Amino acid sequence: MLTELKRENIRLPVAGSSLACVLSRPGEEPTRAVVLLHPHPLYGGNKDNQVVRNLDKIFLELGYTTLRFDFRGVDGGYAGIAGAADDTYGAIELLESYEPLTLGLAGYSFGGSTAIHVASSKSVAFLVSLSASFDLFLEGGYDASSLSEIHCPTLLFHGQSDTFVPHADLQLFARMITGARAISLQKENHFYQTSMQTVGDEIRSFVSGLSRRLPAERYP
Repeated sequence: MLTELKRENIRLPVAGSSLACVLSRPGEEPTRAVVLLHPHPLYGGNKDNQVVRNLDKIFLELGYTTLRFDFRGVDGGYAGIAGAADDTYGAIELLESYEPLTLGLAGYSFGGSTAIHVASSKSVAFLVSLSASFDLFLEGGYDASSLSEIHCPTLLFHGQSDTFVPHADLQLFARMITGARAISLQKENHFYQTSMQTVGDEIRSFVSGLSRRLPAERYP
């Protein structure tokens, strides 16, 4: 239960900017943590996006400390997916200061693409991505072969009726990320208006599997 939930509004300094963050802790000593990444900041995405808030609730109920923050671009200074990745590295460093045993990434849309980008270059305990764009992942000439560098447990979602990001991108990522579990959601578009219960159930099962797979030591 979340009766002892503690929320803290903080500022994260990154590349000359100061990003608004919400740190939520279901307990005093966070042993498990996740960074939550939101949709495109130039199209209305921010840390308070409803899908991101739903992910926040799911992970908090699972006992995870969560950190959701605004990418550069929400209040100006947009720096593309490379900049979003740098923002995420900063958020990871902030959570690492709490020395969790497990630290993962979860993102939606632009945030999902960013999560995959970051996981291809930095070791994390797990990766959850909703409706990631393969084109966005490749933005700026990023190499698709870097997907082979993702070795953590990975869970991917995509709506079959998504008209913003091709549903085919789900299989592109799944084929190139070793061991990824890809879930295709029937009658779902880009906005997860009907499938958040399914997403939540799958994440709970995924996290349960992590507890069996991960050793009792800090994530790689």
